Amino acid sequence: MSNFYNISNSSGVQIDDTIRNTEKTWSSYKIGKELDLKATKEDLNNIHIPTIPTKVSELENDSKFQSDTQVNDSITKAINALKDGVPADGDTLAKLRSLIINNKLRFWRSSFNYKSADYVVYDNCIYICTMSHTSATDFKTDYEVNGFWNLMVGNLLKIDDNNPSTDTLWSSSKTIQEIQNQKPKMKLGELADVNTNNVDDKFIISYSKDTSMWVVSPVEDVVPISKGYEYQQITQLGVKGTTTTPEIISLPYTTTDFKMPKVNVLKYKALENNLIIIEGNFNSIEQSNYVSDQSIIFDGKAHLLTSYGGQMNYSRDLNQGKEWTYHVDKAGFKDFANFNVDNSVYPNLIYQAIPNDRLLIQQQDYNLSNVEHVDYFNLVSTGNNIRIVSSTDGGVTWQYFNGTSFQTIDKLTLDNVKQHGNTLDEFNAIADRWNYVTISKKIRFAYVLDMDNISDVETIDSISLQYDGNGVWVQAKDSEYDVEINNSEIKVYLYITGDVKINY
Repeated sequence: MSNFYNISNSSGVQIDDTIRNTEKTWSSYKIGKELDLKATKEDLNNIHIPTIPTKVSELENDSKFQSDTQVNDSITKAINALKDGVPADGDTLAKLRSLIINNKLRFWRSSFNYKSADYVVYDNCIYICTMSHTSATDFKTDYEVNGFWNLMVGNLLKIDDNNPSTDTLWSSSKTIQEIQNQKPKMKLGELADVNTNNVDDKFIISYSKDTSMWVVSPVEDVVPISKGYEYQQITQLGVKGTTTTPEIISLPYTTTDFKMPKVNVLKYKALENNLIIIEGNFNSIEQSNYVSDQSIIFDGKAHLLTSYGGQMNYSRDLNQGKEWTYHVDKAGFKDFANFNVDNSVYPNLIYQAIPNDRLLIQQQDYNLSNVEHVDYFNLVSTGNNIRIVSSTDGGVTWQYFNGTSFQTIDKLTLDNVKQHGNTLDEFNAIADRWNYVTISKKIRFAYVLDMDNISDVETIDSISLQYDGNGVWVQAKDSEYDVEINNSEIKVYLYITGDVKINY
């Protein structure tokens, strides 16, 4: 008999835990057991199972202390091979040829009467019927739910990471993770050439050539040798060094090996006076610095949102036209204006509204750590209803200025700030009486936003600070000092003037 057909898809996978050859594969459960026994079968030849290092010198060759690229690559390659399928055995191919030649292999159909041992093709796979039935509207229900079909040949693999058995495979990532979990875990003290006996707090490890061991020692026993684990610092005020006549600073130091210690020179830099910095310009990036409020927007100014609307919902047909509705929460607004509906197929309602009065609360402080003297804070805003209070303790308490001193309000509420908060003119007139904040080195503000009518403009534009800055310590350049050392002292040659700190 002539063979008129060839099998175009025979990538079914047979799982057999008792036999392993080119036509069968182990289940993931079986692979896991073999790995646990450190199996040496042909499937595991390319999987690197590291030996447990016993000495520090062996750590550099241990994959646990390197990347797992070799392990991952070999496993990924093996799993991808399984996904590609394993050719079916010769008996199965012969049986399939017979089915095709005798017209017994058909595509699966819904609402069709099938009997046991019928064969169908579905999604490039061949299935055998397990019991007579009338097929459902979709194959997946009959196969996975009702169990009417068994996969005979195809490219499907059962993947089950939770319930390993001889009938299922693990996914590639699950297999890799299981191998990683089996890798040896160790502590430094468990290595044969490390002696951690009597270890306690603040111990260091060092190598002993006499014993060929790594041993632990208290830090205080090591530091006096070279002072290598701590910095000492001296401050020298009013240095008057030049490039031709340096000022020499002598530092006591004891060494037997003349190793040069790390010397670090800092010089004091005074900041300029009357510096102006914009603390806030109320753009969209700064919005996260404030307590979230959907009725307030930041677009280079902080102000109340007044434009609203959205797509309307179909309600019912009328004698003429249709009825559309849109829900508006009246409780959240003081007033409404300018309702308009567009001519879209699904119409949109657009309107303006004035939200109820809002309290804009800053939740991140402005940093004043470099401020020595405050000249003033200046707030730029539009409108007559703005009110402001401030806090210098991270928002725990809030203050207003009564013209003479700062007073604390009972609680940060909208009513309290409207009653006691400073107006724009009052706020900008406080001037250098803000200097009480230099003690805490931080400040934050809260503002009332209140519109009288839809045409009322109430915005907060920016807030700036003018101040005299504190000085800072900066790293001296290599050309500004030199260092010499002998067996009893360190000499630092300073070619600069001013105040310096020397760390060594």
